Amino acid sequence: MNRLAPQTVAFAVALVLLAALVWAPAASAWSETGHQVVAAVAWDRLSPEAREAAVELLRSAPPDSGIAEMAPPGRDRLLFTRGAAWADWIKGVDDHPYDRRHWHYTNFFWRLGPGGEPEPVPGLEPREENVVERIGHLSAVLEDRGRPAAERAVALAWLLHLVGDVHQPLHTSARVTDHPGEEEGDRGGNTVLLHREGWFSDRRVNLHSYWDRIFATARGQRFWESESAWVERLAAEAVAVWPEARLEAEVAVGEPGVWAREGLGIAQSVVYPGVVRGEEPSGAYEELALATSRRAVALAGYRLGRLVEGAVGDQGGG
Repeated sequence: MNRLAPQTVAFAVALVLLAALVWAPAASAWSETGHQVVAAVAWDRLSPEAREAAVELLRSAPPDSGIAEMAPPGRDRLLFTRGAAWADWIKGVDDHPYDRRHWHYTNFFWRLGPGGEPEPVPGLEPREENVVERIGHLSAVLEDRGRPAAERAVALAWLLHLVGDVHQPLHTSARVTDHPGEEEGDRGGNTVLLHREGWFSDRRVNLHSYWDRIFATARGQRFWESESAWVERLAAEAVAVWPEARLEAEVAVGEPGVWAREGLGIAQSVVYPGVVRGEEPSGAYEELALATSRRAVALAGYRLGRLVEGAVGDQGGG
């Protein structure tokens, strides 16, 4: 089978990315808008040297990745924030050479015990390559100044995304139940269907998507807002409620495994209680989901900023 030239692939990827970002901003807010919010929070905490170095790396990404084409020259902040959504958008490109869908999550398998308390399920383990392991590996790649810039660029784009992923609690949870198909976990809430009322008809949404889309549902894009303005509004809201000083103890924790365990705890204590399979989530539950997600993206942004600063902050763009 003939392979397309890298330039052709990059152009096709760019069209998919930009079309999705322009025409479908509410499709999956944590996966798209939410990731850009995380990156916006991180960008605002980077030194000028780290910003320059990060953008230079992203512009040096391999042509067939489509990373450099996510924003025009001179739009450095936009490239950085859109870069955080890149790993999700390449899922829509057939046979994309950089798509690794199992990198986005890890599975801690658990169930409710006889007393109603969460307990681990023995015999079920996450994949060897998962979001926790990949953050560690890709951080080492990004920090290694001896590696090719193109390789470090891809590592940076993945890190911009995966640090956000690991802070979405359902990217770290696989609840085991007696419900058909959930004997080995509910795939991060993907098999848990909820009722959702729409303008024209009722519909079903799974629990994972509900949390992915919480910003679009509760804090949706206003018709006069550009993509960037929407992202900035959400980032400003998160930082206003959760300034970095308020989260300093958590921000200082740099171990991705701990981040994932935090997400599991949120899944067990916040995500599942108060929501019933097949029913419409209450207004109180939506407010709790929004507040929890707002804290999560702020914390993820602060941690991402420190990770990127530490990896590229003193190289001065070289």
